[in-house]
Amino acid sequence: MYAIRKNHIYKAIKIKPNKRETALWCRLDNSNKYYLISTKNLFNNFIDAFNHLKRK
Repeated sequence: MYAIRKNHIYKAIKIKPNKRETALWCRLDNSNKYYLISTKNLFNNFIDAFNHLKRK
């Protein structure tokens, strides 16, 4: 799974959804921090994430 955050693409490991299930808590690129990422910024493959970032 790939996530877009601050105009960069990161490999993400999903941890759990938030209460409203509109976002997921993810760990990015083997860091020890957890980030709340919106579901519209999560992608299954790198190509989809790259194309979405290019359109922004």
